[in-house]
Amino acid sequence: MPAAQLIAVDPQGFASAFGPDPEIEVANQMTIHLESTAPADIGTVGTPNVVAAPAKSMFQTQSTAIRLILPAAWAMRAPGLVQTITAVTW
Repeated sequence: MPAAQLIAVDPQGFASAFGPDPEIEVANQMTIHLESTAPADIGTVGTPNVVAAPAKSMFQTQSTAIRLILPAAWAMRAPGLVQTITAVTW
């Protein structure tokens, strides 16, 4: 968000919902790429070959990875409950 922009949200108009059953997976024999911005495959063949970094082997480090997937949704209950002002000068 630019420094000269202002956003106002009416919190009474915010609605959210979650799925009834989360999916939970636990594993200790896998390799994960510890990058949340642009995760990539662990290794990609090419010229040159590309290796994802940082990566960690759960097996080699005696670690356990836990993955949780919980479907969620959110929205504003009516139009006009979020307003934006651009080119604000303080």
